[in-house]
Amino acid sequence: MKKIIVITFCCIFLLLSGGDAEAGCDKGRRLYEDAMSQRDASGRIILLKQSLAECEDFNAYYELAKACKKEGHLEEAEKTLLDAKDVAKDNKVFAKLLFQLGVVYGKMGKTNEAYTCFQESYEKDPRPVVRKNIRAIEVYRMKQGIMRAEDIKKSLVSSKNVSKGFRGFVAESSVNLHINFEYDKSRLNASGRKQSDELGRALADPIFRDSSFTLIGHTDTRGDNAYNLRLSEKRANAVREYLIKHYSLSSRRIRTEGRGEQEPLYPEDTEEDCILNRRVEVRLN
Repeated sequence: MKKIIVITFCCIFLLLSGGDAEAGCDKGRRLYEDAMSQRDASGRIILLKQSLAECEDFNAYYELAKACKKEGHLEEAEKTLLDAKDVAKDNKVFAKLLFQLGVVYGKMGKTNEAYTCFQESYEKDPRPVVRKNIRAIEVYRMKQGIMRAEDIKKSLVSSKNVSKGFRGFVAESSVNLHINFEYDKSRLNASGRKQSDELGRALADPIFRDSSFTLIGHTDTRGDNAYNLRLSEKRANAVREYLIKHYSLSSRRIRTEGRGEQEPLYPEDTEEDCILNRRVEVRLN
C-alpha cells in the first residue's frame, strides 16, 4: 500500500513540475518577444535575462549576447555565449554560436581566438559571411609580414582557450604561414628563412615540449596538379629540415604532407587569393 502511495505521489509531482516548467517556458517566450520589440539594447538585456530565468532557450542567449556586445559588455557577451552551448541543438546552431563568439573575441582584441571560432564555425556550416571574416584575418596577417614567434605560439594554443569553454568540443590547433621560396623551387628565400626562424622559436618553446607537429604544404591552383603536389611536399620538407637543423627539434616530432592545389582557401579571383592559397599549414598534433 505504501509503495502505491509513494508511486502515486511521485507521478503527481512529476506532472505538476512538468506543468510548472511548461508555464515557465510560456512566460519565457512572452518575455523574449517583448525583449525583441525593444529598440533600446539595455531594455532588451533586462527582459532577455528575465526570459532566461524562466526557461533556457538558445535564441534568448544569442540575442542577449548580441545586446551585451552592442552595449560594450564584451565579457558578459562571451560568458552568455559559453552558457548557450548546452542548448545549441545541432551543428548549424553551434556554428552560429561560434561565429558570434568569434565576433566578440575580435572586438576584445583576441584575434587568434576569433580566427579559431570562425574556422570551427565554417567547418560546421560553411556560410559566406564566416569565410569573409576568416579571409579578413588572413589578409591582415599577410599584410603584417613576418608572423612573430609569440603570435604563432598564441595561434596554436588559442584552440585550447576556445575548447576549454565547451565540454566535449575540441577545436583544431593550426596556423597558416606564408613562407616564401625561390620562384618555382623548394629553396627558402630570405623572407622564407626569417619566417621559418620565427616558427622555429615558437615550436622550441617549452610549452610544446611534449608536442608533435605536422607541416602541410599548399600551392595555388595555377600549373599542373601533379607538379604542384610534388612541389608542396618538397616545400614542407624544406621547412622541416630547416627547423631540425637550426632549432634542434627532433625529426620524430615533425612530419610533413603535401596537398598541392587540392585545398585552396579561396577561389583565386585575385592575385591576393593566390598568395593566400600558397601557404604552409602548421598543425599541433
